[in-house]
Amino acid sequence: MSRRKEDIAGARKAALLLLSMPQENAARVLSHLSEAEVAEIATEIASLGEVAGDAANVIVDEFSELWEKRHGNVSGGLGRVRGLLELAAPDRVDDIVSGIDRRVIDPPFSWVYRVDTQLLVRTLANELPITCAVLLSFLTADKAATIMLELPADLRTATAVAIANLDDPEHDLVDAIESGIREKLGPNAFERQYRVGGVDALVDLLNRSDRETEESVLEVLNSQDEHLASEVKRRLFLFEDITSLDPRAIQKILASIDMSKMPLAMKGVGEDTTRVILENMSERAAEVLREEIEVLGAVRLADVQAAQAEVVAVVNRLDADGEITISRGSDALVV
Repeated sequence: MSRRKEDIAGARKAALLLLSMPQENAARVLSHLSEAEVAEIATEIASLGEVAGDAANVIVDEFSELWEKRHGNVSGGLGRVRGLLELAAPDRVDDIVSGIDRRVIDPPFSWVYRVDTQLLVRTLANELPITCAVLLSFLTADKAATIMLELPADLRTATAVAIANLDDPEHDLVDAIESGIREKLGPNAFERQYRVGGVDALVDLLNRSDRETEESVLEVLNSQDEHLASEVKRRLFLFEDITSLDPRAIQKILASIDMSKMPLAMKGVGEDTTRVILENMSERAAEVLREEIEVLGAVRLADVQAAQAEVVAVVNRLDADGEITISRGSDALVV
């Protein structure tokens, strides 16, 4: 009896850990597990309600500690520096440590990577261009670009000019700007946020998994809870469901996906699916796609399902971004 409790606890931990990852990464993890393990974890995800942030943090921290123990990670920091110096130069420890620039150890604005981008953008929208410029100048180019593109147009332009004119700002100015932004964000902005479980979380995960994983999960769910299995299946968006979309939505999808994946994704699909997709392409593009499908020859089912999963992932992203709208649980799917 106690062993069963441990198993359930383990599956719950695995579910929380997967929910803390990007969906694509979680799907890749599932692909390496057995069908029984996938089904047990999927059941936990579907049954999860609201989960306190502290509980999720504990699971992630526990995994990190376990990973470090098993893989022998090394770490730096002032503690390691002091320990080494006490062996090498015990008389000079304090002098050397005090001379280390704290900005190298903890660079300004390093906390930005832990803050929700939209929350930060809303805060910066009320700041001066120089404030935004100083903050962005300490970030990686990719992170800075992501934030800058979300700023209001006028502020974005002014910030770009301020960055170009920025010349090694004084430490006091950087410290003042950093503390000011942190204060306006509030302490809650720095708490790690995790998605909670439930049917939506499981559907998102299955939509990024291969068909074999999806079918095994649904089979086990159906044996344990027919109502839950029906609800999950009702919300799943399959590659073939593209045929039920409005033509404008289909065209948006085709413009957003990597078209090199389409010949493989369409290999072996029904005539109706092929016809609807080709009808929403230009005559020349449809002809090329048809030819590419024909010359593929025999392919692995797993490869076809993986290509279809990539297309479905784009569909879900467009839906999440509001560029198309999928009415879950209804035959009507429209833009």
